[in-house]
Amino acid sequence: MKSKFFIAMAMFCGSVVATHAQNPEQARSEVNQRMENQHDRIKQGERSGELTKKEATHIKKKEMAIHHQVAKERAAHGGELTRAEKVHVNKELNRESKTIYAKKHNDVVRHKAVVKHKMEEHKMIEHKMEEHKG
Repeated sequence: MKSKFFIAMAMFCGSVVATHAQNPEQARSEVNQRMENQHDRIKQGERSGELTKKEATHIKKKEMAIHHQVAKERAAHGGELTRAEKVHVNKELNRESKTIYAKKHNDVVRHKAVVKHKMEEHKMIEHKMEEHKG
């Protein structure tokens, strides 16, 4: 009975390790995808007026610093991040994600005329893209 339990636990632990083991390309794309998602959130906040130009600029500067840090760390380690670097980058991305959320949900909004113009501009671009597809 005990041996069946230990075998089951070993199989479970092995499957967990296999599930969480990533090849370097997956880890790279995960960090890149997070950075791209946050960039998209910033752009959306600018378009909607939830982020002022000053807020967006401040966040973008921090995002660029993270991007440069990742590039520097990858260059130092043959194109990959060490486990400790991944943990550090994820903490920084988490912090920036919270900043983006807080800035988008504070009471500071861009001037409504600017927001309206940007929204119209965005709709026009989307319309042109739809025409181009069809």
